[in-house]
Amino acid sequence: MIERFFPTLIGYYDNPHHHVLEKDLINRCFELERTAKKGGEGWVSDTTYNTQGTLEIFDDKSFKKINDFVLQKVAEYSNEIGLQDDCVNKIPRDSWFNIYRKGDFQEYHAHGDSILSAIYFVKANDKSAKLYFKSPFQDQLSPEYKGRSADTWERIFYDPKPGRLIIFRSYVEHCVEMQKDVKSRISLAYNFKKN
Repeated sequence: MIERFFPTLIGYYDNPHHHVLEKDLINRCFELERTAKKGGEGWVSDTTYNTQGTLEIFDDKSFKKINDFVLQKVAEYSNEIGLQDDCVNKIPRDSWFNIYRKGDFQEYHAHGDSILSAIYFVKANDKSAKLYFKSPFQDQLSPEYKGRSADTWERIFYDPKPGRLIIFRSYVEHCVEMQKDVKSRISLAYNFKKN
């Protein structure tokens, strides 16, 4: 008999109202790009425009409907994985947006100062860079499997579907592959602390 332990629980939720909000969100991100200082100090991928550490999208009323959706789904995810009701702070500790243009990427990283993280895809197409997650289990001598499954994958990816929200424990390493398409890819990012 095989029992499963130590799972990595990644939630995804599609916003049914994204199509109504998308154009205004895209315009707002491009508008802010012209006025807000670039963030992400210390990132290896230093050409990717982002507002991490320079502008909180949670405080910008233009993002309110998306922020409300994110808060609702973070509460839902927390409940689904069995977290205590007061475990996660209801206000994100930080929130920002990223604009990926051709050649931009984001190296593998984790958010060790948070308990939950979320990524919301605002703008993308079927050629846009994928979001990858690495298994937190580091095998010292990886065996050869007859086939891969959710139990044996070393990494997985999500296509950046506009309106999709991905929620995960902040210790899970993740990255964005290099953007090869000339059309930009925009995402929002949120980190939540433990209460």
